[in-house]
Amino acid sequence: IALKDIRKHVKQSLFEMSKSGVEITDPCISSFNELKLKKKYRYISMVIQDKKRIIVEKAEEDRAVTWDQFIATVPPNEPRYYVFDFEYGGGKSKIVFMAWVPDSSPVSQRMIYSSSKIALASKLEGVVEFQANGKDDVEFSNVESRCQK
Repeated sequence: IALKDIRKHVKQSLFEMSKSGVEITDPCISSFNELKLKKKYRYISMVIQDKKRIIVEKAEEDRAVTWDQFIATVPPNEPRYYVFDFEYGGGKSKIVFMAWVPDSSPVSQRMIYSSSKIALASKLEGVVEFQANGKDDVEFSNVESRCQK
């Protein structure tokens, strides 16, 4: 193995780890690609497991789920990452990446989710990215405004 190949592998491995040291697992990326390219899912929910890795918690295949129905399932006090195929304004759609980090969640969780967000977002090409800390941040009209920019 050439030194050049070893450096490339080390650089890629470091890139796949967030600043917090949390690993982004392959199912996160493959599920995102299936949502984006094949429209297989309406949304994907991801969590940090054991402070070590980001995993897919749920990949919702029911494309009839609305934004408001989805938001009703978001836990009020627990951080998550979500990717949602957001439809708005007469047939337009954009994929949104939302870091749900509620103010009511423990400080240690807020820190790890916030510091891991950038690494995950960098793997999700073509998304509208935002962080939400409360229910006002996830109102349909607020998300629609972000998508129209």
